[in-house]
Amino acid sequence: MNLEELIYMRHEVLLAAVMILTLTAGSNRKMFSAFTLSITATGLFLVVAAMGFLTVKDGIAFGGMFLASPLPIIMKNILNVAILIILLKTFGWLSRQKDTRDARDFYVLIFLSLLGIYLMLSAGHFLVLYLGIELAALPVSAMVKIQKGKRDLPASTDGMIRTSLFSSLLILSGISITYGICGTLYFSELITINMNNTLQVLALFLMFGGILIKIFIVPYYLIIGGMGGRDPSGLTSLQAIVISVSSIFILLIILFSIFPSVSILWQKTIFFLTLGGITAGNIITLRQKKTSRFLAWSTLVQTAYILTGIIGISPLGMASIIYSSAAFIFSAMGLFVTVLLVTEATGRDEISDFRGLYHSNRSLALAITVALLSLAAIPPFAGFFGRFFVFAAAAEKGFYFFLLVISANTLLTLYYYIDLIRIIFSASPDRPLKKIKSDFAGSLALIICIAGILLAGFAGGLFDRLHDLSFGV
Repeated sequence: MNLEELIYMRHEVLLAAVMILTLTAGSNRKMFSAFTLSITATGLFLVVAAMGFLTVKDGIAFGGMFLASPLPIIMKNILNVAILIILLKTFGWLSRQKDTRDARDFYVLIFLSLLGIYLMLSAGHFLVLYLGIELAALPVSAMVKIQKGKRDLPASTDGMIRTSLFSSLLILSGISITYGICGTLYFSELITINMNNTLQVLALFLMFGGILIKIFIVPYYLIIGGMGGRDPSGLTSLQAIVISVSSIFILLIILFSIFPSVSILWQKTIFFLTLGGITAGNIITLRQKKTSRFLAWSTLVQTAYILTGIIGISPLGMASIIYSSAAFIFSAMGLFVTVLLVTEATGRDEISDFRGLYHSNRSLALAITVALLSLAAIPPFAGFFGRFFVFAAAAEKGFYFFLLVISANTLLTLYYYIDLIRIIFSASPDRPLKKIKSDFAGSLALIICIAGILLAGFAGGLFDRLHDLSFGV
């Protein structure tokens, strides 16, 4: 490996260095307390996030197994912002750990999972992709098991681990069939092969199914397990958003870069999956009374909205997915952070507990309202522009009936978000909420989310940049 290849891999190299430094510092309990370790780890990661915005030309490393190009770098930078929000939200909890090694373990696991996501996004070979998938998933499973051992999470989180393992098995099976049929796992070679025989299509759908599980089912388990006061940090719930968005990015890369020859097939599949999924998800979300289940199901609906951009199979579709994913991160994390603050204070998991939030905690109520309006795709917030672009990608290909049904669904989505806003602003003379306080880091995380929601909608240059870098089928 030469210096040029190291520059191509700057995200991975810098993050690996931060992991080593965090591991070393956390092992020295005499010099580092949990508080000083938290400051060190968060500060070092901030440097990694800032360095990610430096411009680097395209390149390859390890004989084409690692690809460096602007589009994956933008994806990495988007996820870096999400991880920074998580580090800030969990700063108070991690810095209060009695044993420095407990804080060290969580920081290392967070960074290790992100390193796996980095590898997935820059993979030019299926082995690197699968290594990244496992490296991203196993640390999250370890986080769940550690917290469950401390009796913070319910037994249902075992379902997340089993589901994650099953999805990995499906993906590995698809990769194995692809190698057996094509004789290569390099993306640059696979894209030249017409993947239209039965076994190749089977391989596609095995990988497709495995990634969809990571987009929808694994995050569902993480949110259900981490909300309602069970997870005092909110770590697993917030990590679910990162896993969902990173899986969307991987699906985008696989479909557009490896299987363009059967684009009509996966286009129709996504057509029916998103149509049915959004409709069913909205109906189920309407019936939820518990906060955790409301957030879990509404999050699945939001990710399904993002996937509708794939139907366009065009540069506009690809750009719209990446842009709407960034808007989703700010909006969903803004919602989750505020909900976590309330559930931590009340120790309850009922939507009715938010009644009268505006009258006792106006800043929190306004923050959660902005997040909800963005998720409901109300202008001028970021969520509106994200939804508009993915719908425009579908309209570009003439899917007008699809858009008609999806547009009707947006009214359902709008209804349950507006209903929650109504509850927040309603008076609650019987059970008034107490004043909820957040530490500085948690407040900063919320400020970043709200700023992103307000500013991303006006960042027209970002979408233009994404559109210039994107490609279609």
